[in-house]
This record gives sequence, C-alpha cells and structure tokens, in this order.
Amino acid sequence: MTTTFERSLVLLLFALAAAMSVATTTDPDLWWHLRTGQVIVEDGIPSADIFSYTVDGTAWVTHEWGSQVLMWALWSWGGAAALIMTFTAMITATFVVAYRTSRARPLVTALMVLLAAAAARIATAPRPQMVNLLFLALLVFLLERIRAGAYRPALAWVAVPLVVVWANLHSGYLLGVVVLGVYAVGERLERRRPGGRPLPREAVAKLPLVAAAAFAGAAVNPSGIALWTYPLETLRSPAMRTHIREWQSPDFHSSWFWPFGLLLVVTVVSLVASRRRPGWTQLLLLLGTGLAGLQSMRHIPLFAVVAIPVVAEQLEVAWDGLRLAGRRRSRLVGSRPVAALTAGLAGVTGVMFVTAAIDANDRAVAELYPVDAVDRLLDSELAEARGYNAYGWGGYLIWRDLPVFIDGRADVYGDEFMDLYFQAEDARPDWREPLDTFAVDYVLLPPSAALGVILEEAADWTSVYDDGIAEVFVRCVDDCPDLR
Repeated sequence: MTTTFERSLVLLLFALAAAMSVATTTDPDLWWHLRTGQVIVEDGIPSADIFSYTVDGTAWVTHEWGSQVLMWALWSWGGAAALIMTFTAMITATFVVAYRTSRARPLVTALMVLLAAAAARIATAPRPQMVNLLFLALLVFLLERIRAGAYRPALAWVAVPLVVVWANLHSGYLLGVVVLGVYAVGERLERRRPGGRPLPREAVAKLPLVAAAAFAGAAVNPSGIALWTYPLETLRSPAMRTHIREWQSPDFHSSWFWPFGLLLVVTVVSLVASRRRPGWTQLLLLLGTGLAGLQSMRHIPLFAVVAIPVVAEQLEVAWDGLRLAGRRRSRLVGSRPVAALTAGLAGVTGVMFVTAAIDANDRAVAELYPVDAVDRLLDSELAEARGYNAYGWGGYLIWRDLPVFIDGRADVYGDEFMDLYFQAEDARPDWREPLDTFAVDYVLLPPSAALGVILEEAADWTSVYDDGIAEVFVRCVDDCPDLR
C-alpha cells in the first residue's frame, strides 16, 4: 500500500522531472516548422521546397505537417509561452504514461522517471519529435496493460489508429511499427521460457497482423506511400550523421550526457542484480533503443521512456525486501496536510520553471540567433539578395522571410548539396566553389566561423556588420552597403 509519505515524494520527483522538460524556443528547426505550419494553414501542404533559392522546387516530404499546424496554431494563440507550456505538458505526460506502465512501487518508478528525464533533457524541446516519445509511451502502455489482463487482447487493434495519427504528426511512426514487431517476436519467445509472463495467446497471434495493418495505415497521409520509405532514407544519410550534431553519438566528456551514462549503468546493474530476468520483449526494446541512443543523441529520450518501467521493476526485485512500506513513519509525515502541502509545492515548482523559461525566452533567442543582423539586412538592399548562411540559422531566416542557402531540412537538400555547403563552411581549399556556383552576394555567419576568418583576408569580400553574435560579409570592394 502506498503511503502518504511516498505519494509526497512521488509528486516532488515528478515536479523535478517536469522542470527538466521545460525548454525555451531556441531549437534551430523550430522556426521553419512554424513558417511551414503557417503555409499549410494558408495555402495547403507543400510538396516541394519553397524556402531556399538553392534547391527551390525539390521534392519535399512534409511528414510533420500535423505537428507544424499545431505549433503554428499555438504560436498564433499564445506565442512562445504557449509552445513552451504545451510541449512541457506533452513531455511530462509521456513520463506519466511510462510511470503508469510500471508495476513497480511508485517511489521506485518515480526515481526512474527523474533519471530518465535528466537523460532525455539533451534532446527534449518544443519540436515535432516529442510526439514520438508520447506515442511510444502510449503504445507500450497499451500492450503492457493487455499483458497485465487489464485490457482485452482485442484492444491490440487500437495500435492501428494510433500509428495512423502518429504518421500524420511525424515520420517516427515507423518506430511504432517496429515496436509492434518486437512484441510479436519477443512474446513468441517468451511463451517458450519457463516462468515467462507472455501476452495472452490471442494477443500474440494478432500482433503480426496489427503491425502489418499499422504500417499499411500509415500511408493515410498527404504524402501517401512515400512515407513508407522516407524514415529509412533519412536514417541512411551519411551527411546527416557526419555534419549534424544531434545525429552524432553522445560525447560522454560533456556533463550533458552523464545522466544518460548513469541511466545505462543503472539499467545494466538492475538486469544483473535482479533475480528475475526481464521478458524477451523488454530486453529487445532496451537493447534496440539503447544502441540507437549510443549511435545518435536524438534517440536518447526513446531509450529513457522504454527504460522507466522495465528498469524500475528490475530494481524493485533486486532490492529484495528493502521496501519503504516496511519502515516506521510518523503521523505527521502521513498526514493529509503534509500531502496537500507537497502537492502545492510540486505545482508551484513546475509553474516557476515554466514562468522562468518564458521570461528568459526572448533573451535566449537573441543570444543564439542573428536577430539584429537580420533586422539590418531586411532594411537594406540585400533583403532580396542571395545569402550564404550558417546551417543552424537557416530556419530563423525562413521565419524572418529571407531567402536561405540552407536550413535544417537536410533531407530536402540531400547529401551531395550538404557536402558542398560544408565545403565552404569548413573553409576547405575549394571554399569559393559553393559561393560562386550559387552567385552568393553576402555571407551571414557567427564571428568565430572558419569561413569568416578566410573572408577577412579575401580581397573581394568585405565585412559590413559585426555585433558579436553575427557577422555579415558582402562580395564587394568599393561602395559596399553599410549595415552598421
């Protein structure tokens, strides 16, 4: 039986987990997501690039269209505050669903939620990818409820409409299909294991059909069957893995990744120390998402969500009798006023973190993006000119209605173009080729950029603006526009 003391601690732990889920609107892709949502609402879903002058008209699978419309609606209604509050609620809801999936003691699971939130923080923000976390948690919750006998096996078919909705929010729907496949294989193996706890036979028989129906149903989206192969094409892109930070492996020299490392250690220790081996399905899910997290930091939250119920149950068995329920507790700790006070404190803590993020949002954006530089460009003769921009600033330029050289839609630009872009950004010997090929008129980069150092010495390029955040170079010698 859960004590008032435990409930109070659980609330506090969830407040801390929710606080870790709060993030400002500084994700580089946020801005083109917002503009795309506006375009969809006003003109319909684009099927080709409409934002760049370099690959204008190239096919574009707008796989996040539902999320983008939602984000634009939130921004139109309440600006950055609405986005921050909604995505904080979405991420917190994900952890609540994972918490409810666990059959371990609430306090043990809440501790795992806190560790998972800390590990996932490296990649959680107001961005469409967050729907992958929520839908993954919902799918696992559904199947584990069937395992526990709380839901009838026939409810496994609910996974089909769940995946269809998911496919219209993000191409990560394929993860849902893979999870169904993992359950189909893992539960068959589990039925052969002595002492196993498999899903009911009826549910196991349905899972391959459910997975196939979910995959087929994912074609019910504006891009049609193109969404069947799109996720795999993205995952196979070598340019994305080479040049885009979030697609690279975590760097454990950075303290940002230490919670993920700790979560991995806790997971391994729980599996080794527990007297009860987890099911085949749980092992496959942990192994798959864990390897994905080690390969790409953007996948770390997926492992965190999967690990919560599995590791919590393993830890509880490993502790073998060290249960808080058996300890003495005072009447004061178990009182209703203390529980009410704790609930209030948890709520106030969450509100404070959200409010602080909202208050700091404009300052955070100004420190990361060329806000003033873009103001000057828009007021100058360069407003319609061809610019070469930092990769991470492309989305912001789209938001400010400037034509871009490149932005975060790496799938639209393709590996060959991405390599050409970084040829200049990395200041390679042939750095001039991309600028000449696309007749670039100005370059907008952070002052520390390698290309900027080269342009400082180039006879045909002149620095016309530098505010410490961004520097603008113009291809000219005399009569250069002055943006200062």
